[in-house]
Amino acid sequence: MRSKSLFIGMLSAICVSLPFTISVAEGLPAVSDTNSKISVLGGRADSETALGITGSIATPLGHSYGLQLDGLIGNLGGSGAGGLGAHLFWRDPETGMFGITASKLHQNDSDLNRIGFEGEYYSDVFTFSGMAGRQTGDLESGTYFGLSARYYANDSLAFSGYGESISGDSLYTLGVEWQPNSTQKNISYFVNASAGSGDAADSVIAGFRFYLGKNKSLKRRHREDDPENNLFRVSHFRNGQQQTANQCPKAPSEAKNEEECYRCFKYVVWAKDRCWDER
Repeated sequence: MRSKSLFIGMLSAICVSLPFTISVAEGLPAVSDTNSKISVLGGRADSETALGITGSIATPLGHSYGLQLDGLIGNLGGSGAGGLGAHLFWRDPETGMFGITASKLHQNDSDLNRIGFEGEYYSDVFTFSGMAGRQTGDLESGTYFGLSARYYANDSLAFSGYGESISGDSLYTLGVEWQPNSTQKNISYFVNASAGSGDAADSVIAGFRFYLGKNKSLKRRHREDDPENNLFRVSHFRNGQQQTANQCPKAPSEAKNEEECYRCFKYVVWAKDRCWDER
């Protein structure tokens, strides 16, 4: 609890101070131009196949503000998923970004909703990010928060580390993204490995990403175009919570069917539409 309060306090202080550190009427705009990206990804999540397509479109709102809309369709660990998200943000590409986020994820006939804040701080070769907010849904509600750092070995090769937690469930991710230095700088390749604790899913995911906009380095794309689309990562929590929804009842008499009776208890028998303890 103390670490959560400290994180939220640090994130708030950084985000509140960012707009006052520079003259926002000068320099580069929050979004260089209307742009979009499409990611195709696949791998394993909790020893099952994971596939997905995510997409985003970002557009400037004047000089210092931007709007991005996100989408997801896919399957994580045998569970179909679809989601929508939005980012409304202030940004100076030479200093940082602060914004409001909202998303809705539907998976296994259940919903997960989030609304919160996100912030980024840019140094020469590092980007430090944080987010915090409120999650509600059919199975889990609470405060979520996360921290990440991205290191640019060069302008087209980035290594990242990320940690996120909600209600005792945590997800830790290491990733790399590389954009080949070709004539058309509009495609990158990425690999992410995640370890979940509690009900969050473990995964190894790889894929490629099409950037539809002006040709530029990967580092400039991250800081001048679109914030990160987090929907697929959020689905790692949704997947684990679905497993929690299928947890065992406390007593055999509370079993709903024969499968749950034998799966959850020893020394039982299913008879007369009820689970009986034979001991």
